[in-house]
Amino acid sequence: MTSRTLATIRGGRRAPLITTAVLAATVLGAPPAAWAAKLEVRPAQPCYGTSDRVRLVGTGFTRSGSVNIRRDGKILNRRDGKIEPVEADSAGRIAVVATVPDLTRAEQTSTYSAIDRGDPAIRASVPVRLSDLAVTIKPDDTAADRPRRIRARGFTVRGKTLYAHVVRAKTRRTLRVGRLKGACKTAGGVRRLFGKNATRGTYRVQFDTFRQYKPSRLQRIRFKVTIRRVTRSTAAGLAAVASMSRDLAVEAWSRSALDLD
Repeated sequence: MTSRTLATIRGGRRAPLITTAVLAATVLGAPPAAWAAKLEVRPAQPCYGTSDRVRLVGTGFTRSGSVNIRRDGKILNRRDGKIEPVEADSAGRIAVVATVPDLTRAEQTSTYSAIDRGDPAIRASVPVRLSDLAVTIKPDDTAADRPRRIRARGFTVRGKTLYAHVVRAKTRRTLRVGRLKGACKTAGGVRRLFGKNATRGTYRVQFDTFRQYKPSRLQRIRFKVTIRRVTRSTAAGLAAVASMSRDLAVEAWSRSALDLD
């Protein structure tokens, strides 16, 4: 594969997810009826990457009524083509957890809205900054032991450092890529992923924010790398060449969640 087709792996193969919950009356205290509807993110953070969770809390809706949740106008509380509204409690409060979807660009600001189904005039919205989860490696098809430039973004779930885990069978090696910086948690560096005498075969290189390797991290980007021996018409003779291809990106999951379109 060429570097053009393999330059970037983006996170999020599955549709985003949403879960809902009704807050107990003791959590927020019943607001006066005169209050306007309000929607906010709790706890708030400056940016949310693919598969991260946006926790929305709303007040001022019809008591024991139902509410629709939208992101940039697209309804989220839908399952198998059927709308399943979010239920407000007896004080008109809602709590929603929405998973950040795969994005078509590196970063965007989306508007999350809550609209009362009984009285659509009762509505509230909040802007949320989102980031795609992506890792870029260059060059992607060259000598195995050549240093590679790595760029990453969107690792917002946890951690302050990005790691690369090189895995083959029971052999594992972890490299520190760099410190995550900025609101949308970007990182970069030049790293040698494989040594000069790398064994031929297939490897997995997984990027995440954990020092210890586990294949099931919530936010992760994974490459499949094949190292083969090639003959060159030079005094060097055999050379190890690494060829990278897309394997598995990020998975978003949530128990008792609703699949979104």
